[in-house]
Amino acid sequence: MRSAEKNLELCRKVVKEPWVSIKVKTSCGFCYKVGTKMDVLEPHGGTACLYDDHTSLNKTSHEQIELSAQFIVESSEALSHWINRAVEAERLLKATYPHLYKIYDDENQIRIEIGKFLGDGEG
Repeated sequence: MRSAEKNLELCRKVVKEPWVSIKVKTSCGFCYKVGTKMDVLEPHGGTACLYDDHTSLNKTSHEQIELSAQFIVESSEALSHWINRAVEAERLLKATYPHLYKIYDDENQIRIEIGKFLGDGEG
């Protein structure tokens, strides 16, 4: 089992800075590029792309794609906020109940050693 801190570190790699969305013209419609500002502005940056090809006459689908791009941007902001809150909560718990974390670490180490002994790939 991973600690919240390790899980949050993985999330931090994804949400290293605020995300943005820009609308770019394509040959048959638009693309909403979503990612960090640096990635979005980089021609070959690592972004998520939501394509709005003008193959649908349904105006609602075009609006839905734009709203989806905005939702992703806002979700990254919310994730960043909750990551910071969770890190602070774990820090406070460790400071208040250090003995509980020592018990967890010892128990986790025992599981790893048993797994090694049994050869089940643990540890």
